[in-house]
Amino acid sequence: MSKRPRRIVFKIGLGLGLGLVAGTLMVGLPVAAQQLANDKLSLTIDSQNGSYQLAGRNGPPVLVARVGAQVEHQWLRSSDYPIHRASESVFDDELGSGREVTVTCSGLDGKPDLIYVVQLYDHRPYGTVQVKVHNSTGKQASVQAIRSVEAVGQPPVNLGGDPSTDRILSDSFSEDWPDLKIYNLDQAPGGMHRGVGSQLIYNRDSGQSLFLGALTSDRFLTVMHLRAEGVERTN
Repeated sequence: MSKRPRRIVFKIGLGLGLGLVAGTLMVGLPVAAQQLANDKLSLTIDSQNGSYQLAGRNGPPVLVARVGAQVEHQWLRSSDYPIHRASESVFDDELGSGREVTVTCSGLDGKPDLIYVVQLYDHRPYGTVQVKVHNSTGKQASVQAIRSVEAVGQPPVNLGGDPSTDRILSDSFSEDWPDLKIYNLDQAPGGMHRGVGSQLIYNRDSGQSLFLGALTSDRFLTVMHLRAEGVERTN
């Protein structure tokens, strides 16, 4: 059985963007890395460790991330699997056409596989990522959470400026609670910036931004968590 995928959107300012949508699932041979690119963005998939990175065209990575799922109250991450198989294909949906890479993470004894699809549109400044839990173990599996974006880079989000000048706008559970407010990175309420459905990170030095937002919600509520540790403001 397969758990339904979760869909989320990412967008980077200054003409950059990344989103998460569904795609055709295919399985191919192991490869070291594959790259999708248009005139604004590049998406690089590292099939050796199951991670992917988002960058502006010919620019440094803005986000390096892996995917994961909490199955039977245990987190399984794409980097935990010994086998990563990737295949490239084309897609065409209501937003346009482009290319996609499907990565199947497998080889953990008695554990479901993780499948994720990254897409990049040919003529739009954004792409997509989708994650599925595929259970072929022959026994029932309970899924508590699916994680489409788990940042593993340092810093977690690199917008080209001092992280102390990052500003965060997180969506709330409803339209009027809690109140929408822009915070400095080091002003996280309770030590954590939480966005329900969407979160925008903007750097005042570089003028670049990263937007993450859920496209669909089915069974799981999409919550973004951004923790700031050891950030000192310079102004």
